Amino acid sequence: MRKCRVIPPGQNAESVANMEDIPELYSREYDAGTPVICTDGQPRQLIAETGKVIPPEPGKPGRADYEYERNGTAEIFMFTEPLSGWRHVSVRKCRTGIDCWKMNCGRLSNPSDDDMNLRE
Repeated sequence: MRKCRVIPPGQNAESVANMEDIPELYSREYDAGTPVICTDGQPRQLIAETGKVIPPEPGKPGRADYEYERNGTAEIFMFTEPLSGWRHVSVRKCRTGIDCWKMNCGRLSNPSDDDMNLRE
């Protein structure tokens, strides 16, 4: 069995209507007091080469075996504020995507002294 995230058929019209507000949001004048922050996250598999890599030689491309060793997973998150040009990337080893979203969104709204200054 495979789980997929899709918009349920009963919510298509509402979802499309909400998406129609996005261009208006991006056309607003920049206001540092109410930033527009975009987020995206994606899981990634961490792998290591197990075979010998043969470097390229004149007239021959480099070669590598297709075998690899799996070294776990990580969640990569990108946060951007397009109107100011600000961006922040976070790579986390999290148990679930929900845990990672909570952790990252919490850090954006309440940065600690250990975090970088998100509004430099």
